[in-house]
Amino acid sequence: MKTKQLGFFLIYCLLIFSCTESNLEPLDGEVAFYLLESYETAGDSVRIIPSSVITEEEPLIRYSDILSYNRNNHEFWITEDVSQRLFSMETPLVGRAFGVKANDELIYTGYFWPAYSSAVCMWVVIEPSTLEIRNRMRVQLGYPYSLPDENIPDDRNDERILSIFLYDDKLIQ
Repeated sequence: MKTKQLGFFLIYCLLIFSCTESNLEPLDGEVAFYLLESYETAGDSVRIIPSSVITEEEPLIRYSDILSYNRNNHEFWITEDVSQRLFSMETPLVGRAFGVKANDELIYTGYFWPAYSSAVCMWVVIEPSTLEIRNRMRVQLGYPYSLPDENIPDDRNDERILSIFLYDDKLIQ
């Protein structure tokens, strides 16, 4: 009977460990959020053209400000100081553009988009008003939600970002 239980336990462990991304290699480096100094959008949309992006020199959110990242719900746990700063940051009704860099390479762009805005945003969005309650910053596709036919590129779990968080044990899987 104990042999049977041990066999089930071993199979269970193999299944659990095989569900993680085995090709993800830890990578030393940093991930940071930058406000965009300038950028262009595609036509009349809010889609930011990556090749047009110029970020501010200093990051808005430094790597040391990021405590962890949950890859399942795309939530960054950040320090209380940064949370308060972002919550009180002035955000126009049509959003404030940001970029996420891994080792100084632009990975994706988005907007800080205020909850009081009645405008729709079909791009990557962070709603700063949620930071008052908790020190978690959720990155979502679209505001107030994403439509299936919008095809917003989803690079929130880019391998370069995940590998850096894995290296420093900041990745929640």
